[in-house]
Amino acid sequence: MNESYEFLKVSADVFTAALLPVSIFLAFLQIKKTLDWNKKKAAEEVLTQILSGDIFQSLEMLGKEYDWDLLVDKRTYKDVVNDLDADQVIQVNALLTTLLRHLETISIKIEHDVYNESICFDYLFSIVINTHDKCGAFIKGRRDARSEPRLYEHVEKYGIKWKEDIKLGRKH
Repeated sequence: MNESYEFLKVSADVFTAALLPVSIFLAFLQIKKTLDWNKKKAAEEVLTQILSGDIFQSLEMLGKEYDWDLLVDKRTYKDVVNDLDADQVIQVNALLTTLLRHLETISIKIEHDVYNESICFDYLFSIVINTHDKCGAFIKGRRDARSEPRLYEHVEKYGIKWKEDIKLGRKH
């Protein structure tokens, strides 16, 4: 009887020891899936809020007040401000600063894997690419004025990267 009990105890210990790595692996997979879902959900919630707020308003104001649809118009920042008076240039600069600050914040969070890049790409690729392409002179001016060569570097990174991804047909 003692031998049977001892055999069962050893068998149970071996079985438990064999299941432990499997359980840990399955728990790890579940945690990873949960983290991935949370990143996607956070990105979606924030992007929906931002796109209905400051980003959208900045783009709308540029279109309505200054006849510059950043997403469609071929003109660059330099082209647009050439025809404006000093007060209007200040207003355009303020709108672009708001837009770029939001895009930079989102881009930093993508870079640090807080937001899911694929979801951000789907929401923002046109805004990021067009803002980067058409506002180069503005960005350079802000960098020079602040002696900060890294200003808006993450927007720049994703503007270049996403444009290349589209060109090469890469999926996100």
